Amino acid sequence: PNEGRQDRKLYNKKYGIGIIKFTHHSNTVICTSNPDMSISTHTDIIRYWSLHDNHFLRLYRGHTDKIVSMEMSPVSDSFISGGLDDTVRFWDLRTNVCQGILRRKGRPCVAYDPQGIALAIASGQNIIKLY
Repeated sequence: PNEGRQDRKLYNKKYGIGIIKFTHHSNTVICTSNPDMSISTHTDIIRYWSLHDNHFLRLYRGHTDKIVSMEMSPVSDSFISGGLDDTVRFWDLRTNVCQGILRRKGRPCVAYDPQGIALAIASGQNIIKLY
């Protein structure tokens, strides 16, 4: 049978790892902190992390409460994040400035369709909104 093999381990002991998503580059990820592991409470910051040399390339600040969902665009270097601050934020890997904000009550769950044309947001109101 086919078996997975661990390539290596990388540690982020100071902040922990919450949500993690690969970018379009196999050696970089975006990730949030894990409040259970974190010495600090930086659960509202997204980190762009180089897996090649194990350091952060950029920080994305803007959420004012815990980030609970995040998704990379399948067609570009943009990504979206949803937080308990009732916002969905739009980002670009090339700049740490938020590109746009949607205000949505509840715990937003975000997703792109495979072609990157539509965006789905569910926010605890038993409704999925498509954009």
